[in-house]
Amino acid sequence: MIEIEGENLKEILKKGCPFNFNELKKNNCVNSVFNGIAITIDMIQENPDKIRLFVLRSFSDSFYHSITDSSLEYGYKAV
Repeated sequence: MIEIEGENLKEILKKGCPFNFNELKKNNCVNSVFNGIAITIDMIQENPDKIRLFVLRSFSDSFYHSITDSSLEYGYKAV
């Protein structure tokens, strides 16, 4: 599980996921793919945007690299 928050969160997810994130609201979740990796997205809160991403353990390293790479232009910081 990876938890991400920030105002550009939906823009980061749009880079690798075909889902329309404008429709995702608090307490909803969706199964989709991010750069070919199956994920579950759980919207925790809307202001600021905060989500949890779930991925199979065997894809976790690839997914982490992919999501952090997509986040670099928005000032990615690991906490």
